[in-house]
Amino acid sequence: MKYVLICNIFLFFSEEETDNKSESAIQKLTQKGQLGSTILVSTNIFLELILNQPCVTCYDINSSNRKTKIRTDGLGICVTSICMVCSDESEYYNERPGDNFSKCLAGAGLVGGVNREELRSMIALLGITRQSGRQQYFDKQEEFFQSLYQAANTSAENALVIACEKLQNNG
Repeated sequence: MKYVLICNIFLFFSEEETDNKSESAIQKLTQKGQLGSTILVSTNIFLELILNQPCVTCYDINSSNRKTKIRTDGLGICVTSICMVCSDESEYYNERPGDNFSKCLAGAGLVGGVNREELRSMIALLGITRQSGRQQYFDKQEEFFQSLYQAANTSAENALVIACEKLQNNG
C-alpha cells in the first residue's frame, strides 16, 4: 500500500513539481527543526532509505530487481544502485558535492587543539565507529596547513610592505 502511494505521486506530478514541493517541504522542516545543514543519521536508516527508493527511470519498486554496490572513503559513502529491469544506474551520497566529512573532522581537531586519538574518542561517543585512518587524517590536516601557510605568507608580506612604507614616510 505504501509503495503504491509513492508511485502515484511520481505519476501524478511532473518531476519539476515534485522536486519543488520536496525542496519546499525540506526547507520548512529544516527551519522548523532548526537542523542546520548536516544531521547524523543511523547507517541502517540511511541505507534503508536508499534501498526503498523506486527506480528513477522505470519506477520499479521491487528492491530485488536492483544490484547495489557501496564505496567508502573515510566518512564518505557512495551507494550505486543498478536497476535490472531498465539498466538505470543511480548514485546516492551521504555528502554534498564538495563536502568532505573526513577533512572537516581533521580541521575540527586542529581548531579544537585535540590530537587524533582524542578526536577519535569523541566521535566514537557519537556512535561513529567507521573513521578515517591515521594517514588519511594527517593528509587532510596537511590540506589545511597549505592554506594556512599561504595566508601567513600573504599576511607577513602585507605587514612588511606597510612597515616599509611607514619607515619611508617617517624617515
